[in-house]
Amino acid sequence: MRFRQHLVHIVLLLVVALAALPLAAAAATPEQTVVELVNAERAKAGLPPLVHDARLSQIALIKAQDMYRNHYFSHTSPTYGSPFDMLKRFGVSYAYAGENIAKGYPDAKSVMAGWMGSPGHRQNILHPAYDNIGVAHYNGIWVQLFTGDATVGGQGSASGVQKPAQPGGTPAVVPYTVKPGDTLYRIAKAYGVPLWKLIAANPQIKNPNLIYVGQTVYVPTR
Repeated sequence: MRFRQHLVHIVLLLVVALAALPLAAAAATPEQTVVELVNAERAKAGLPPLVHDARLSQIALIKAQDMYRNHYFSHTSPTYGSPFDMLKRFGVSYAYAGENIAKGYPDAKSVMAGWMGSPGHRQNILHPAYDNIGVAHYNGIWVQLFTGDATVGGQGSASGVQKPAQPGGTPAVVPYTVKPGDTLYRIAKAYGVPLWKLIAANPQIKNPNLIYVGQTVYVPTR
């Protein structure tokens, strides 16, 4: 009886002790770490921090996946065109924009060291015109996207700062994940867009009659 009481007392003490411990903060993702490192570098240069933009991060992830799946490594995508074309396609407006890409770096610190050691990439990270950043990491491929609305003089870097072209071209789109039973016709009808416009917005689909579950289809919004 005494043994059981002693055991219960020990268990209660352990519960109280564990409850008193502070909850461990969730570990930062590689993408979050990159944003923190970027803002640390900007602080050293006397620049304001960038805001982590979830939509830019989603677009950056789509670009990283596109590079991986289509076996290329370039600022110009065979699917989406330039980073500036891609931003406009996803409905992102900006006065200035830029992209940094990298491949083969194992973690956030090493990829940031690589970017900061390259004049063009460094210029993007420290560009005073930027307000927002999106970051993605997919199968060893890293992508940073920057946008800003500030009016700042000076030229952008070789890694992609550019003022936007005139409006036009490919319409803005929203991503849609194909479900069982879907066809392009059904998706177009559900969103109220012409089938030809849906097909035109998805040049990556070689055969409009053949789409598969889990595939991403981009639906025009205008």
